[in-house]
Amino acid sequence: MGGAFRQSYGIARSRIQHGFVLAAVLAVIGAWALFLADPTVTGGPVLGFVNLCLAAGIAFYNWRQAQDRQPRLVIDDRGVWFRDWALDPVYWRDIAGSLQTGGRLQAFFCIRLRDPDGFLAALPEERRSKAEKNPLIRPPLLKIPAHSVDADFPTLRAAIEEGLRRSSA
Repeated sequence: MGGAFRQSYGIARSRIQHGFVLAAVLAVIGAWALFLADPTVTGGPVLGFVNLCLAAGIAFYNWRQAQDRQPRLVIDDRGVWFRDWALDPVYWRDIAGSLQTGGRLQAFFCIRLRDPDGFLAALPEERRSKAEKNPLIRPPLLKIPAHSVDADFPTLRAAIEEGLRRSSA
């Protein structure tokens, strides 16, 4: 068995770029409505102000996410941890495998649990109630949305298979 196994992934660059594009589009619409729209446009200044505020908020949020250097997904000797699940690491003993679900517009990389009922029952009550409300936690699957981390599905699948292989050795 080799050294320590750890794969760590941050937020996907495409996600940040899409956020900035959305902010830019809203800013252009807001500037047009505020400064260039025909005075007969009803609510033009209000529409412009609201769009500029939304653009600023989205740009700030994306800037903050781009500055965040903490990992969003960690696959290591202990198991798999994804920030958006708001759980402790899911240990290898609880993982049966991985698969891809969804379509082109909403694809997910999923971790399949061995015993979903036992996994949820082992969580503290507060975490269990939050997990049951989390749309990414749908036993027996724990979902990772496409483009949420800076790795593609084949890379994630290879890391999961490596972790499973190491844990069974």
